[in-house]
Amino acid sequence: MTIMSRLAEKGVLERVKAGRQHKYIPVVTAKEYVEQMSSQAIQNVLADFGDTAIAQFVGKISANPRKMEQLKSLIERLENGEENEQ
Repeated sequence: MTIMSRLAEKGVLERVKAGRQHKYIPVVTAKEYVEQMSSQAIQNVLADFGDTAIAQFVGKISANPRKMEQLKSLIERLENGEENEQ
C-alpha cells in the first residue's frame, strides 16, 4: 500500500480512476487543511493546559503590536456576535 492510498483511506485524498492508473485529489484546500489542523492543535492545548496556555499565548502575542490589535479586533467581533473571519 502506498502513502497516497493510505491518505485516501483516511479521507485526506480522493482516489479517482484515470485509465489504468489512479489520480489522487486533495479533499480540502491547503488553507482549509491548515485551519483544521491548527484548530485541533489549539483545542488540544487548551484542553491540556487551559488558563496557562491562554496566558502564554497572550504573553507571546503582546510583543507584536499589530498582532495584539488583530487579537483585540477578533475578540470585539466575537463579542458582537460576528463570524470569526481569518
